[in-house]
Amino acid sequence: AKIAINTFVCAKISQANILAGLCERIPGADVDIVTQAVGSDSRVGRKAFTGGLGYGGPCYPKDVRSFAALLEGMGLPASFFEAVHAGNESAGAHLADCVLQLADELHAGAVGLFGVAFKPGSSSVANSSGVALAKRLLGQSRRVILHDPLALDAAREIFGGRLRYVRDVRECFDACGVAVFVNADPCYRALTRDWFESHPGPLAVVDCWRMYRFLENAKSIRYRPIGLYQAPRETPAELENRKVHSQ
Repeated sequence: AKIAINTFVCAKISQANILAGLCERIPGADVDIVTQAVGSDSRVGRKAFTGGLGYGGPCYPKDVRSFAALLEGMGLPASFFEAVHAGNESAGAHLADCVLQLADELHAGAVGLFGVAFKPGSSSVANSSGVALAKRLLGQSRRVILHDPLALDAAREIFGGRLRYVRDVRECFDACGVAVFVNADPCYRALTRDWFESHPGPLAVVDCWRMYRFLENAKSIRYRPIGLYQAPRETPAELENRKVHSQ
């Protein structure tokens, strides 16, 4: 029963993340509006139904894989939970693609990851989205800086000297060209528009939980929320071509 509960929650998280990806492709769509509407149905509920990043921690990924193996061993179809696991992996790959694209466009020297623990208020990095993203970035030879209120020592056990660890959030922020807010720790939720706009720039902010909607119209910051539609940006060549034709 306990494993069945955990795998049900994982399926719910994956469904919300699928909705987030869908909303990014539909003009005007907002995953928070969609999940609030769906979660208002008493058969669904709002808990664990937000849309953003995949599940992590010591239990959820293990339980999904174990449950799929149990079903298969009993001669029952396991494809549903295999798909839940695959969907969780794809959420991390999508985040990495977004970050790498922004880093290339802005010629960012370093990527700052804020919140490497698998959830706010934890010192555990087991199966965390932050660790998975750091591994992908390092695999692409990117410079990575980590900040977390509690989990830096645990991250150091994984990465050693391959990246930089910073205990002051401001120091980490000022040193990066792309800032990725991976979990929604209260110390990150408290950040203000003025705090962001004091960055020396250029800067992109990847907001996995849509905490900083006040940056949507900020001129000096590239704001990239997960789960919100954003109109395609013109390339420098397209901008120049439009200027020429408008003269």
